[in-house]
Amino acid sequence: MWILIITLSILLCKVDCDKLDRHVNSNAFDWAYYYFDAQLPAGSYCGQRKPITGWTVTWDRYKAKTTGGIVDNTYFNAGTGIFTAPRAGAYHCCASARCKQGGVCDLTISKNGATEIIAAFGTRVTNRNEWQSQSVCVTERVGNGKTLQLNFESTGGNDCIEETGWDYARFSCFYSSPN
Repeated sequence: MWILIITLSILLCKVDCDKLDRHVNSNAFDWAYYYFDAQLPAGSYCGQRKPITGWTVTWDRYKAKTTGGIVDNTYFNAGTGIFTAPRAGAYHCCASARCKQGGVCDLTISKNGATEIIAAFGTRVTNRNEWQSQSVCVTERVGNGKTLQLNFESTGGNDCIEETGWDYARFSCFYSSPN
């Protein structure tokens, strides 16, 4: 009796566990993950910047079934502020910044250069000349090798991003799914 139950359990598991195994060890799928997270160092960043440059990168990591290993620090260029998609798909990106007292801040996330705007945020009037922090998130389809960047659009002499060291100014994206 016990042998029959064990044999049936093994047979049932063979049918259902094969499906589970393909997902768990990902041998049957072209899976991937990607994410980056970057912050601006403490300081004031004034005047138009398309894109914002000089980031400090916490994470920039890609792994896919086809890469054979983890690929770090390749797809977000901290010096240029440009993210290049490692594969086509939907990416979820967020950006935030603190607007310095006495100025206004207009920021955009753009695709394939500075003109194809996919999200915008900021403030036209800081409350009684105090600082404000603003943020936005967006999910966007991006082609393999195409780019995203965060831009500071404001052009006034007092228009500044103010980073205090508390990580107000951040830019991050992660791969969420194929197209």
